[in-house]
Amino acid sequence: MARRAYYADKTWPIELRRNYRSPLSALARIPFEEGPSYLFKGGSPIIARDFLFFSFYFSTYAWLKNKLFFFWVYNDFSYDYMKFLMMGFSWFAACMVSYPAFFA
Repeated sequence: MARRAYYADKTWPIELRRNYRSPLSALARIPFEEGPSYLFKGGSPIIARDFLFFSFYFSTYAWLKNKLFFFWVYNDFSYDYMKFLMMGFSWFAACMVSYPAFFA
C-alpha cells in the first residue's frame, strides 16, 4: 500500500501531494499521518483469498495423509513420492477453490 501511495502521490496536483521521497518514506510516514489502518486499505480480498487458499490446502493435505497412509505403511510406495502427490493435489484443489476470490 505504501508503494501505491508513493506512485499515486506523483500523479496528484501539487497542492495535494504529500511529497514522499520513496516507498520506504511513505511506509514510515503513513501510520503517523493517515493512521495505521490506511496501510491495510483494500487488503480484505487478498486476506480472504489467502485464508481460503491455505485453510483448504492444509485441511486437504491432512485429510489425504490420514486416508492414504496405507500406501507407504503397508505397500512399497515411497513416502516422499506420496507426499509429493498429496501436496500437488492439495495445491491444485486449493487453487481451484480460491481462484474466484482472486478477482473479488
